[in-house]
Amino acid sequence: MKLLPFDNILYKTILTEADVIKRLADVTAAETMFSLNIFECRSSKTYKGKIDNLAFKIHRITCYQNSFRPIINGVIEPADEGVIIKVKMRLHFFVLVFLLIFATGIGFSNVLKSVFVDLKLEWNSLIPLGISVIAYLVILGAYKLESRKSKKDLQKIFNAEIIDH
Repeated sequence: MKLLPFDNILYKTILTEADVIKRLADVTAAETMFSLNIFECRSSKTYKGKIDNLAFKIHRITCYQNSFRPIINGVIEPADEGVIIKVKMRLHFFVLVFLLIFATGIGFSNVLKSVFVDLKLEWNSLIPLGISVIAYLVILGAYKLESRKSKKDLQKIFNAEIIDH
């Protein structure tokens, strides 16, 4: 099991580049500046984003808010028989920045408390560490839930097999 919310996946399909783009376009709505999840979940499209030539940047449309759903970047490359689609799934940049600030703040406050206030290590000094571990597990779980769904969706959309992940 991967311990970080990042995935690199290679799909191989016998479809042509044009077929892959068309299939992806059929399930992808255009990205809008502002939108409400209420209206998006009624859409016939399952993804939202941008397709540009042989590259795409999309994310799954959900009827609920999940800040930890992956942003899916992909590149379509010709292969001997069909095409290979290189996909990278990542957390949104601002979510990563927030998490970094959150983890740094908790760690820094715990060190300061231990060094300048307690001058010793007690069990209650481990509470911030426990909070950090729980937050990490929630984030990883929410990300993995969405990334598994997206992996299966993309495999069906591309009529492909996963050759590396």
